[in-house]
Amino acid sequence: MLGSSVATKPAASQQLYDSDFILWLEEQALALKERRSAALDWDNLAEEIEGLARSDRRTLKNFLQNALLHMLELAYWEAERERNQRQWRDH
Repeated sequence: MLGSSVATKPAASQQLYDSDFILWLEEQALALKERRSAALDWDNLAEEIEGLARSDRRTLKNFLQNALLHMLELAYWEAERERNQRQWRDH
């Protein structure tokens, strides 16, 4: 399935990208592993990598904001501290 029909023409690769994203990913991964640069869909690969970077950055930012918020709550929210501190530490 993976190596049978790797799209090498830009139009065919774009069509696969639009119609079957998972297959497109598998074929691009195989082309990368086999170092077949002519089979790579460079424009869409670059776009997907940039998207991953943005997503990872947002995820890290959200994680750090939540961690900071929980630390501040644990340090300064005296009225609720006793009741919630174990739950906050578990997260």
